[in-house]
Amino acid sequence: MKLHILSDLHLSLGAMAQPTTDADVVVLAGDIARPREAAAWAQGFGKPVVYVLGNHEFYGRSLDGARAELKGLCQGTAVHVLDDEELILGGVRFLGATLWTGFELFGPGENQAAAMAAAQRSACCAISASCAPTGRAPSSRRRMRPGCSSGTPRGSTSGLPRPMAARRWSSPTMPRRRRGAG
Repeated sequence: MKLHILSDLHLSLGAMAQPTTDADVVVLAGDIARPREAAAWAQGFGKPVVYVLGNHEFYGRSLDGARAELKGLCQGTAVHVLDDEELILGGVRFLGATLWTGFELFGPGENQAAAMAAAQRSACCAISASCAPTGRAPSSRRRMRPGCSSGTPRGSTSGLPRPMAARRWSSPTMPRRRRGAG
């Protein structure tokens, strides 16, 4: 099976036509666009698409809201949104999970809180800095990350439940062999 893998396209920053490909399956590995734009773009390939959400699909939305919107928009199409799910296409097993960092590497307490705060500052600054050479985003762009200057923005992972759930799903699933596989 031939795959065409794309990620980090950030189509909200500028339009891009689907590349011409002779692949059997297109894999969109996150950070493509917001759900409505992402679904329309993914459906334009006219072939099976495996889509795993990245953090940018969630900007300005709740985690559950963005996930549900993209899944709903792609339901009944050739675009398969995988969220802690498995899909078999042409005998090939695809596993998809958005593996957020849980910041548990540093353990609970002060180090973990500092790591989370640094990541939030970094994400907000990166978005602003990518918009204009001055580092100041145009007003239309600043709306993308509500809450960057105060509190935790929607779409960030402020706690551990979601990343831990994805890890609990993926850890035993990845090494498991599919029945009928050699």
